[in-house]
Amino acid sequence: MKVFETTARADGPDRLVLDTPLSELPKGRVKVIVQTDDELALRPLPTVDFMKALGSAYRDFPDLPRCTTAELMLELRGSAE
Repeated sequence: MKVFETTARADGPDRLVLDTPLSELPKGRVKVIVQTDDELALRPLPTVDFMKALGSAYRDFPDLPRCTTAELMLELRGSAE
């Protein structure tokens, strides 16, 4: 494994431009570690309230069957006979 250290600038959300080009181009994928002083990049990702999201499924999809998996399987097995 070879390690190269250089600086880069962001040129979009999925593109980094190296300030010092590499003399040897690595083949295939490479591992990139990004260090920044920007506080926005260090913010934790927002958490999702699972129970609230689960409750919204009933509001967003009111036609979903309101039964347990066991009840649904019994219904499906009964209709197969």
